[in-house]
Amino acid sequence: MLLVIGYWLLVISYWLLVIGYWLFVMCHNL
Repeated sequence: MLLVIGYWLLVISYWLLVIGYWLFVMCHNL
């Protein structure tokens, strides 16, 4: 159970990092 929770936290944090980086790049390209 803890392994599943840890896996989902890893996936969510990864996607937040990707979205944050994408927004950062978009803002600097304006």
